Order: sequence, then C-alpha cells, then structure tokens
Amino acid sequence: MKPLKISLAALTLLVSALALSACVSAPNYGDYPTNYESVIDNYFHETLDIPESAWTSKFSIPRTDWLWEADLYFGKEHYGWLVCADVYTKNSDNDYAGRASYFFILRGDNIIFTQKTSEKFPLGPYIECQFANVIL
Repeated sequence: MKPLKISLAALTLLVSALALSACVSAPNYGDYPTNYESVIDNYFHETLDIPESAWTSKFSIPRTDWLWEADLYFGKEHYGWLVCADVYTKNSDNDYAGRASYFFILRGDNIIFTQKTSEKFPLGPYIECQFANVIL
C-alpha cells in the first residue's frame, strides 16, 4: 500500500507541474527590427526642437530585452528588441549641446518605448547600452 501512495504522490506532482507549465508561455519579442537605424533617425527628426540638427552617431545591434513600465495602479511589460543610440543636437543658441544617449524597445520597425539613458529607468532590468564594449 505504501508504494502506491508514493506513486500517486509522484503522479500528482507530475500532473501539477504539467498543468502549471501550460500557463507559462515564452515572451513574444516581435519581429527583428530590420530598419532600426532609419526608424530611430525618423524618431529624432520628428521629436527634437531643431530636427535638422540631429546627428545620430552610433547604434547598438538589436538584442531581445524587456522592461516593466509602472504607473499609479498597474504596470505594463514591454518585450521587444533593445537598441541604443547616441544623438547630437543643437540647443536654442544654435550650438551643439553634446551627446545624448537613448534606448529604444522596438517590435519589428515600430518603437514601443523610448527613454534617455540619463533619466530614471522604469522597473525592470538594468538597461546597458554598449557600443564597442563601452557601457553608457
């Protein structure tokens, strides 16, 4: 009788593990952003105060990543392809203001989230922007 209880316990554990694994799915990062450089250049030209002054100097190679964007009551996970970019722009005095680094989460060729790396990160993994082994 005792071996039957052990076998039943093992069977129950196996069925429970299989049932739980059915609830967990792999994250969907979307399609690889094939035109990420032009998509990001267009973003800067559409959002900067002096768009004609934007000069993007570096792009990282896209890699899968995610972040958690918190709001007042809930939050939202953003899965996609992380791309980092450096941009130089002019200020209102028409002088170059220096480099600003941004990170982007893309799904295909659509930007779903972006932020300056100098701003406070949303909840989620620490975002490392690397260009030639230099962490920004």
